[in-house]
Amino acid sequence: LMFALGVEFSLKELRAVRRVAIWGGSAQILLVIALGVGVGWTLGLDWVRGVYLGSLIALSSTMVAIKLLMDRGDVDSLPGRIAVGILLVQDLSVVPMMVILPALAEPGGALLFALAVAVAKAAAVLLVTLLLGMTVVPWLLRRVAEANSPEMFLLAIVSLVLGTAIATYSMGLSLAFGAFLAGVIVSESEFNRQILADVIPLRDIFATLFFVSVGMLIDPL
Repeated sequence: LMFALGVEFSLKELRAVRRVAIWGGSAQILLVIALGVGVGWTLGLDWVRGVYLGSLIALSSTMVAIKLLMDRGDVDSLPGRIAVGILLVQDLSVVPMMVILPALAEPGGALLFALAVAVAKAAAVLLVTLLLGMTVVPWLLRRVAEANSPEMFLLAIVSLVLGTAIATYSMGLSLAFGAFLAGVIVSESEFNRQILADVIPLRDIFATLFFVSVGMLIDPL
């Protein structure tokens, strides 16, 4: 689902809403964390637990939100693009949260250093991925397409998605963000329409499996 959305998007469209997404997404996260601190205070929790509560509430389910936007046909609209940008900011915010939240329980002088390392790591992942997308991936797709094998081409796409998702996950980012990043990479190639046509059936299958798995996690008793 996230990969198909990335293929339909383009870097130009993302750049057009980057200011609104960055500032709006950051403001939303900080305001919800502040709200969590206030709610935690009314429940008798200290401010550290309030920050943790607010951080949990501040993060949306990217998969669910994107699915709703797609069902309503709002993905390509201006509000839809802004919403996607804010969702990506939320995904990126997981990196500093994973550093800050544990450090709040055990304050020390290494917090700023650990946060800087985490941010640098995320920036390095984005930079390397985009560089590979502009150089290696187009060349690789052309070589695979020359084989005139639809099965091999689809396998190469699936491998690209899984490889990028696993790489971003290993660096502390989400699998969904990695899949979206892979889609943005191939969206700039000449095969983007063919790729989108090939993955749409897989998108629908995996979207169904995702919501079924979420439903299986709910215990009505």
